Amino acid sequence: SSWARRQSPMGAAASSSPGGFRVFRIHPGSPASQTDLEVFFDFILEVGAVPVNAPEADFAGAVKAGKDKPTKLTVFNCRSHMVRDVLVTPKEWGGKGLLGATVRFDALENAEHQGVRVLEVFANSPAHAAGLIAYKDYILGTADIAIRDMDELVELVTVSMGKPIEVYVFNADTEAVRTVGLTPNSGWGGSGSLGCDIGSGLLHRIPAPRRVVPPARVTAQPDPTPAADMSPNGTSPTSLPVPPPGVPVLGGLAPPPAPSSPAAADAG
Repeated sequence: SSWARRQSPMGAAASSSPGGFRVFRIHPGSPASQTDLEVFFDFILEVGAVPVNAPEADFAGAVKAGKDKPTKLTVFNCRSHMVRDVLVTPKEWGGKGLLGATVRFDALENAEHQGVRVLEVFANSPAHAAGLIAYKDYILGTADIAIRDMDELVELVTVSMGKPIEVYVFNADTEAVRTVGLTPNSGWGGSGSLGCDIGSGLLHRIPAPRRVVPPARVTAQPDPTPAADMSPNGTSPTSLPVPPPGVPVLGGLAPPPAPSSPAAADAG
């Protein structure tokens, strides 16, 4: 196997694996919740030795083939740049799919543009109410989309104005991912709709892990809106474009024209 060297830095193998199925949500009580799969940072490359590193791969079919059997997942973590094996037993568990993980195909190169950094948080703002921590938190996205730059965050805020959204946030001190309830509101009494300054680009990248294998797990509430179940004939949404690298900083988000929001799919 091209992935024989486990727990080693991602090297020549990356050229033969343009992408993988990125983990966007792990449902509580599911088979996936019993593993160390990490939302947003983990890409599943193989399921039971079956490659799923191309957009046309039958991820759901590969998972179904391992039903009720210990199945090895080959996983690349884009924060540690390591490949590891994860054992899981796909099975009926009372929720959607056999894994209980919401996934979407994404290119590995997109992992280099991961999250935006929370800078100053202003008192009495939506960001303050959500408990965002200045200079320590990074907004990763939602269960539907990954946020890779300022424009994608502005799009998310625009379509969610006045509505609560569940956002995944990584904290650099705890090296953990948590869910945060955030309600964009331009009428909170200050500048912008979030009430925090945001940084993206080279100076604001998520720091490398202090541990060999990051243990970050999500402290999540039960999913109030189940995702659609993936089938072999299903389609995955297209990733939003990534702009040239830079170091922009935005104080208060000004809304552009409203975009359409893609959706992820529940695996297996």
